[in-house]
Amino acid sequence: MIRLLESIRRSIRLIVGKCILTACKVSEDGIESNVILLGNEKHSAVKVMQHYGFASLPDDDAEAVALFVGGSRDNGVVTAEQGNPEDIPKLEKGEVSLFSKYGQKIVLKKDGSILIVPKEGEIVRVESDVEFTGDLKVLCDGIFITMQNHQHQTAVGPTSPPTPGR
Repeated sequence: MIRLLESIRRSIRLIVGKCILTACKVSEDGIESNVILLGNEKHSAVKVMQHYGFASLPDDDAEAVALFVGGSRDNGVVTAEQGNPEDIPKLEKGEVSLFSKYGQKIVLKKDGSILIVPKEGEIVRVESDVEFTGDLKVLCDGIFITMQNHQHQTAVGPTSPPTPGR
């Protein structure tokens, strides 16, 4: 009886574990990774499960949580992966962010605004109206159009360029 209970106890302990992801790639079944668990235990082609509507390809050496269905190390999935903690934006309680290690981020702020931060350039804060500072460049048919001096042709001639501050 004790031997049976020990086997069950061992299976329960094997259900959840922290791991390091290596060799992440997109496969026919989604994203998969090799994983290294505590004690240098290695598993190949473990499926990385992510939230519906969201996909990311984690860096090698990202930390994650591995789940093993029924405690079987042959039936694992990875979830809750995390990259470098230094890349995570500083948020206030209740705020949400989408970000990458390359410096871009979108933050849903607690005041109801949306902060859009590209890698380089102006930070855009969206409140009730959208307002851009500096020159807005719009990509149209493969050509960037500058909006700073943008005019339209009408039947009576061109419109005036935009006036700063409306």
